[in-house]
Amino acid sequence: MIHSKESMPVQTPVAQSSPVQLAAFGLALGAWAGVLCVGLDLGTARSLLTYSDSVQLAAFVGVLSAAACAPLCLLVVLACRLFLRRLPETVVLAVLIGAVTQAVLIYILNVTWTLATLPLPWLLAMAALQVMRPAGAGEWLSRAVALLLAGSLCTAALLAVQSAVSWLFVHLIAAAAMLCMLIAAQRLAARRPIVVLTPLLVVAGAVGSLADGSRAWEFQEIDAIVSTQPAATRSDDAPVRPPHVVMIVLDTTRRDYLGCYGETRGLTPRLDRVAADGAVYLDFISPGAWTVPTHASLFTGYFPHTHGCGSQQHRWLDDGFHTLAEMLAGVGYQTVGLTANSYLAEANLMQGFSDFVVLNDRWHHVELYRALHALGAPSKWCDQGAAEGVAALKEWLDHRRRPQKPVFLFINLMEAHWRQFPPMDWRMRYLPPDVGYVEASRVSAGFHGVLWTAGKPRTPRAEEIMRGLYAADVAYQDEMLGRMLDLLEERLGRDNTMLIVTSDHGEGLGEAGLWEHVFSLNDVLIHVPMIVRYPRLFPAGLRVSGQAQLVDVVPTVFDVIGRPCPVTDLPGRSLLPDKFTPHEYAYSQVHPYWGHLERMSAITGLQEDIRRFTSHLRVVRTTDFKFVWSSDDAHQLYDLNADPREESNVIDRHPEMARRLGVELDSWWSQLPPYRPRTGAQGDRKRSGRGMGRIIDLGYMEERR
Repeated sequence: MIHSKESMPVQTPVAQSSPVQLAAFGLALGAWAGVLCVGLDLGTARSLLTYSDSVQLAAFVGVLSAAACAPLCLLVVLACRLFLRRLPETVVLAVLIGAVTQAVLIYILNVTWTLATLPLPWLLAMAALQVMRPAGAGEWLSRAVALLLAGSLCTAALLAVQSAVSWLFVHLIAAAAMLCMLIAAQRLAARRPIVVLTPLLVVAGAVGSLADGSRAWEFQEIDAIVSTQPAATRSDDAPVRPPHVVMIVLDTTRRDYLGCYGETRGLTPRLDRVAADGAVYLDFISPGAWTVPTHASLFTGYFPHTHGCGSQQHRWLDDGFHTLAEMLAGVGYQTVGLTANSYLAEANLMQGFSDFVVLNDRWHHVELYRALHALGAPSKWCDQGAAEGVAALKEWLDHRRRPQKPVFLFINLMEAHWRQFPPMDWRMRYLPPDVGYVEASRVSAGFHGVLWTAGKPRTPRAEEIMRGLYAADVAYQDEMLGRMLDLLEERLGRDNTMLIVTSDHGEGLGEAGLWEHVFSLNDVLIHVPMIVRYPRLFPAGLRVSGQAQLVDVVPTVFDVIGRPCPVTDLPGRSLLPDKFTPHEYAYSQVHPYWGHLERMSAITGLQEDIRRFTSHLRVVRTTDFKFVWSSDDAHQLYDLNADPREESNVIDRHPEMARRLGVELDSWWSQLPPYRPRTGAQGDRKRSGRGMGRIIDLGYMEERR
């Protein structure tokens, strides 16, 4: 049989996308991944960003991830053309969709959710493959892009809107978004609607289930530690309502960066106003140099040697110790905690709080947020929890249960803590005049205090940049603190609220070659601020001389509320002005922080002598001298009046003073009740993935890969 040339079938080549089309596909896929990443992270962390903020954040991250994904898509497809020539391009593009989506799910969600959502990306990939297959990639590429963009918009709506509106409205929005998506998908894939729409319905339903409303304040009744006692009374026997107690810890904040302690750049106007209305303690000493032991002492009233919380082998508080939150709950207080430092929850230090929230817990999951930090994005997106803390405080006050009960509110702010990436509008205010924004961001991105302490090369200019960024963080933190104080004064009142503002420790900024806060007990670390405002008992403008200690806080609180402290063997004293007796000696201690030595060895090398970083240190301090005992016998003595920066060890010039203080330190140590593990006590629990990620990100632990 003879066919004419005109009647013979023509074999057209398989359509291939142009580089421009592939780049467009990559941009769309990156935008989908970025928006999905933000949406899932906001949903699982129940962020308190508003709807507008969430959409802006999703758009910003979507643009960044799109820019990164476009060249990746080009490279993958071109490589497949070279080495896998028989593989249809539509299959490659569909696999890219599934792989990128699956990577986002694995990265953001925990193991349970990852297993539950394992098939969804590949159902989405199959749907995309069916959409693109009928006429080749070139013709259907725009339709696949449209599907991706529709899905990203739906995800953003479902997971971002839940931050600002009610549960019912969220699901109405979700239903409307899914309906619009179904109509659009049906028009785009008219030939195979079932294959396309079924997985999209499954994806939309799974995503919608994550939108669980605004921050869930889980309330649990706390067993009373002591029986409720009669209310305190005045001399005329009229009942007095117990005051609210608000305790704010400015984590890693140095006292010499606060205006009320002599700083002259005006970094902290809001805190300075609080200080002018209350009492400022000029010689307030922390019992340690990092977060866990100092907060444990603040909450229990014991020194670290007694509560045992804070060594390398023991970083949690045993349940057998009663925290201030538990004690106050036992006498009728509603206890609320907001902490930007996730280590407090991981170390069992939040026991006793009926409501508590770990702020800023989402940042570990989306590495692109680090790019936001480096770019100086608005604070509502990328600070260390202060902006979210303002929103969380407002939400709790708006939904406060049992308003007739007095409140114990604890807040931890982390803006002064490493990493130093203040928001853009604050970053440039306190840098040296000739330092540009890009240079400052580059120096901060490469900064690690432990490595600088170990001797990593840097310039004096880089050191000045880090000090400027630290100042900017302190100033920004003060702004957020002011917003919180405005809310508290409006809702709880000012005259019937005892406000305590302090720090757990300071930060080394190059003094004696030390950066960060784990290898010394220098005064820049343990000489911390303490401000108390309660008009009834603390006169405005009072400046109190004489040593006081962090362990004095618990007995002071019970003195103020007029109740006996349920724990009777605490070493602290009341800070009430009419009862205050300064401590002749103040004490502090620190264990070697072995977790940093691996990092340091990369700089020092095995031949370098780093024994000075492996010593146990104890301090006894007067207002004039400070004796530092070291487990390697390299003891030190400093004349605090002549040498406040502790640069000159004068132990050879004042041997008698060193001997006297050493005897006092030994006596104190021998009389302290030592920590002993208790039967059934809280153990070293397996830490959550989210909490451990945040701890690694803060530099407390090394990430194991």
